[in-house]
Amino acid sequence: MPKKSLASILKLQLWLHTLLTSLFFIAVLFFFLFAMEDYLHEQQLKNISEIVAANDSVKGIPDYIQLYTPKEISPDWLTLLEQYAFSHAVEIYNEQGNVIHLLRSQFNDNEKVFILALDTSKTNSLWTISDKLLMFILPWIVVFLVLASFLAKRFISQILDQFNLLLSTINKSESPNNLDRFVQEQPIDEIAKFAQLFNQVWQQKIEILAREKQALEYLSHELRTPIQSSLATLELLALKTQDRRAIERLTRSLNRMTRLSNSILYLMESESLLPTYQVDVFKICQQLVDELKPLADAKRQTISINTIKPKMDKIIPLENENTLVEETTTEASRVEQASANNTSVKIVATQEVIETLLSILLTNALNHSNNNPIIITISHDQIRIENEIKIKKSTQGKNAAKREGHQQGFGIGLTIAKRLANKFNLKLNILFIEQKQVIATISNQ
Repeated sequence: MPKKSLASILKLQLWLHTLLTSLFFIAVLFFFLFAMEDYLHEQQLKNISEIVAANDSVKGIPDYIQLYTPKEISPDWLTLLEQYAFSHAVEIYNEQGNVIHLLRSQFNDNEKVFILALDTSKTNSLWTISDKLLMFILPWIVVFLVLASFLAKRFISQILDQFNLLLSTINKSESPNNLDRFVQEQPIDEIAKFAQLFNQVWQQKIEILAREKQALEYLSHELRTPIQSSLATLELLALKTQDRRAIERLTRSLNRMTRLSNSILYLMESESLLPTYQVDVFKICQQLVDELKPLADAKRQTISINTIKPKMDKIIPLENENTLVEETTTEASRVEQASANNTSVKIVATQEVIETLLSILLTNALNHSNNNPIIITISHDQIRIENEIKIKKSTQGKNAAKREGHQQGFGIGLTIAKRLANKFNLKLNILFIEQKQVIATISNQ
């Protein structure tokens, strides 16, 4: 639906009001002019009839006034005149449709009756000069329309100035209390009420966020103690039990809860940017690969890590494409070498933040990937995670596959990851390629 500006809407309304008002006053003006013209014609007939009655002569009277005897006029006209007293003017229409003013009177000396007829078609009546009057009135209507446009633009400009002032005050205000002065000084009542309403909504939002922050801080604080206790207990159990899978599952779950607790604490910090440092990205990736190895094995998936040397295009693979990194003497030496070559990685944040972001992305990739490897590529300024989505079969065809591909793995975890990345001035991008391949990148903004 096309949008219209307030100025254009108000201008059209003022134009319509101006036209209707002008037509009304033009009609009223012509009504009074015609009434005045009829009155003047009748007065002229009365004055001339007195002169004719006294002098018994029609010399000097205008050409558009004629003198008749009762026998010279139409019987219908005479019958109409006889219904009124002498010197009473009557308005009738002749056969041509012209207005005729008739007046019946009598001479003073012999009391003979005579009739005066004034033919308005032979005078300079308003009907004959109405086109000239309209040409005179039309420019004034145009002036009024231009004035209406000017007033509409001026009015909207003043309103916009006040709204811009309100928005500027809101942007510069650190708390809703600063709007109280604006409400008191605002001359327009509606804008003052709008500012007051915004003040109330802002205050309510602050209260809601404060309660949410308190709840999350309490949750994060209460989670840390049982998590630490569980980790310590888990270490003792690992010494006594032979079920390594159960221990690994519990360890992964507790690590995820620890990262969640740390993420909540970071998000609740009031500072927009917290202290950061250069993070050993490769080490974090290696730890996460080792942690997620049992889960990947259970899903028959693999995770590979590649590094790109600075100022070089050659990719150094760190493990075989078909197997995970194994802790052997040969592989450990390759890892050490790759880590040494990766000292120029410039991802600046904190270890907990990078660990949390990568954990969320890798967990999503494991949960929603097919059997193709999940590839982690580390360059000097970017971490890249690439995987292929497992598209479910659907009777709805390509559209359903498209929706499935866009929605898989996009839960609250990714929302938290994006908020956390923004908190530390990092850039987190998710790119879909042909609805099958997903590429997630983390870099500095």
